[in-house]
Amino acid sequence: MVQRTRFRVFHRDLGALSIMRIWVPHPWRELKAFGPSAVGAPRVGDHALNLSGPWKPGPGSPSHRNPVLDNLNMLVLASASPRRRELLTQAGFAFEVRPADIPEEPAPGEEPIAYATRLSREKAQTVFSQLSIDPTKSADLAVLGADTIVTLDDHILGKPTDPADAARMLRLLSGRTHRVITGVSLITAQATESTAEVTSVSFIALSDEEIAAYIATGEPMDKAGAYAIQGRAARWIPRIAGCYFNVVGLPISRVAALMKSALG
Repeated sequence: MVQRTRFRVFHRDLGALSIMRIWVPHPWRELKAFGPSAVGAPRVGDHALNLSGPWKPGPGSPSHRNPVLDNLNMLVLASASPRRRELLTQAGFAFEVRPADIPEEPAPGEEPIAYATRLSREKAQTVFSQLSIDPTKSADLAVLGADTIVTLDDHILGKPTDPADAARMLRLLSGRTHRVITGVSLITAQATESTAEVTSVSFIALSDEEIAAYIATGEPMDKAGAYAIQGRAARWIPRIAGCYFNVVGLPISRVAALMKSALG
């Protein structure tokens, strides 16, 4: 089985940094990201997936489908992130949720954009493989995977392992501008589409007391870079350059464009 794979990287000011089209056999090989390396509500789908019939909205799903998905029976989000669920729901998409459990470690020498995009693709591929055992049921299946990372000086900051690690990350971000990268992949029976969005985020200088108080709220512990722009950390962010929703966890306009490209 041969799949058509396209890889794109976007930045607000630079536009499309790179486009690669390549034919690869199943299972999909990892793709090397090209281009500059300098540049991760209502609950939906907590019930079991129904693959035996047409798509049906889950609890909290919008009552009407997004026009982009009119030719699909099922969209599945391969992520447990409540923030991604909220953003997709806010944008009017109807979907199911099936989190993917994969190792999340960068390969030696792997650049941040390549890493985030690879993880998004592997998440989507894992769930697509689980749900497409019967080819007759996978024909109308689309699986969306995403991974958001924070980078500073090309060092990847993932989710903190403990409060001390969160404090370390916040001290690194204090008074500096970092980048948030979200890799997004959409897999269907016909193709794999991947993209990455990059946003620059500036922090004011933080005191040790502010960092300690923030960590005590528990908010940083499940966030890449140990902060939530949509939460209490908003007071420390005077400016961003790029997509706000990308920093929250999913660049919605880029996702919509990806779906339109893959399904149109």
